[in-house]
Amino acid sequence: MQPLNTYKQNDPTLPEQVTSYSDKIRATIHAILRFFRVLLLICMLLWSVGALTYFPLIPSWLGSIAGLALLVMPWWIAKWVDSPEQRRSYIFLTTVGVMLLWLLIPPSSNRDWDEYHGRIAVPEITASSVSIKDVRSFRYTSTGHASPPNFTKAYLDLEIPIDRIEGMDIAVADLTAWRGPAHTMISFSYRVDGQLRYINVSAETRREKGESYSALRGLFKHYELVYVIADEQDALELRHTYGEKVRLYPVSLPKHTIRQIFVDVMNRARKLQSQPEFYHTITNNCTTQILKHISRVAENDISILNWRIIMASHSDELLFGYGMVDPKLSASVPRDHFLTNERAESFVKGTDYSAHIRP
Repeated sequence: MQPLNTYKQNDPTLPEQVTSYSDKIRATIHAILRFFRVLLLICMLLWSVGALTYFPLIPSWLGSIAGLALLVMPWWIAKWVDSPEQRRSYIFLTTVGVMLLWLLIPPSSNRDWDEYHGRIAVPEITASSVSIKDVRSFRYTSTGHASPPNFTKAYLDLEIPIDRIEGMDIAVADLTAWRGPAHTMISFSYRVDGQLRYINVSAETRREKGESYSALRGLFKHYELVYVIADEQDALELRHTYGEKVRLYPVSLPKHTIRQIFVDVMNRARKLQSQPEFYHTITNNCTTQILKHISRVAENDISILNWRIIMASHSDELLFGYGMVDPKLSASVPRDHFLTNERAESFVKGTDYSAHIRP
């Protein structure tokens, strides 16, 4: 007689064998890892599509075709390859190849630059002073906010004793009507014959002739990074002619700290001429550069991935939050107290521009 606790192995009416708890955990982990592998592969594919579409060494029409071909490649592979693992391997190797090609693109200081960026100031720094030749001093005439302004060219040669640096301002120019992207600049004041003068530094895309700015292209090595050193009227007037709202925030840091930041900025401007770098829309842009100088010298730990840096129109909130603008001033006045546009419109040629635009 067969024991009651036994059963035939092929009896379909009996329950399936229960999977152990450890097997369930292992299967869950494998499923999670598989999901992230696929997600990583999708991100690599999309990045590679963008890199090919905006590849700086080929014509834009050819880049568009190459990017589209890469985007449809997974469907094409699926028609010819049955194994999912092999499909993923082909896509992975293709995207790695695109990344390697992209990494081999070098930055350069020698291109056919546009009129704004062809002649760049290079500081000479000593222990006591900074000499700057070719400080830009253009004057602009608006031709409508949608088109580049007319301008007259002029350049200055300056010798600035470091111990004459007295103050610093951060300028934030809103690029849109809503508080999102913005251009950030830094102004330093120094005293000459009892009068305050201002010099402005702006980290920008160094564009070639006929080239325009694109945030997408800025992600894929289309522009070199350059520090434009100009007098304050040049730097802010250019923004005003484009209809951008420019706010100027006085930074309340000790003079010795401001002088250190000034020297740090000048060293960076000089270094970029001998060791060029690519601009990057998110990680190596106007706002990240300025805040890196402040963070490094003033020892404020400001992350470049802070959303207020990515949406740079909110970067003034970081200045308030870290106490770099007089807390009493920032708490007692509205944001538009720092706006320069209306005062700039009433500026009379021959008077002190920098003094006029400040409240």
